Amino acid sequence: PPDPVRVYRAQGTNICIIDAGSIHIGTKTEVRWKNETGDDIEIFVPHKRLSGNKTYVKIGDTDSKAIKFSPSVSTEEVFTYVVYCHATGNFAVAGSEPEMIVP
Repeated sequence: PPDPVRVYRAQGTNICIIDAGSIHIGTKTEVRWKNETGDDIEIFVPHKRLSGNKTYVKIGDTDSKAIKFSPSVSTEEVFTYVVYCHATGNFAVAGSEPEMIVP
């Protein structure tokens, strides 16, 4: 399986970082995440694209979790997502605007 997308707190700062701005979902039905921030994170996606018609999922500190996507996420599209970092009270940043790309 591919490496998980890491979310971590930059040492000595009040900034959480997503180590992958663009996530290519392709034909996969899930993406694995690893939380290394020191507190919970919440990942938000638009339009109920997560399994169970959810728009967000919470991942506890030091947890690794696979986020499953709904079967409707199978056509070509790009959508943005955000990660709220409870350790800093801010949204995490990435090298670009975080987006997920389906085929």
